[in-house]
Amino acid sequence: MPDLRSRLAALMVAELQTPDDVVLEGVLARYFRERNIRPRKNVLEYLVRRIERSAPAARAVVERIDVAAASDGRSVTRDLAREVLGADLIEPGPVKPPGRGA
Repeated sequence: MPDLRSRLAALMVAELQTPDDVVLEGVLARYFRERNIRPRKNVLEYLVRRIERSAPAARAVVERIDVAAASDGRSVTRDLAREVLGADLIEPGPVKPPGRGA
């Protein structure tokens, strides 16, 4: 057992960081390609800014978008991505001052 401990202690350890925009966009593109989907760049850019920064989250959102597109007979677009993510996110928008009419 001491030999095993010393061998394990000698191993290098690498800390994995969350993927940056370029890596996450590549991960999303790969998952879309695996499903034979070629989304426009604006779809990837939209998703990169709004999903959790992890490969499992990217895979899950690609699957949700694919299912939504197939069930509605639609192409994968930024609007579809927004609809799929809509339940999870609040879109940023202008803030209305309090006390003003609707």
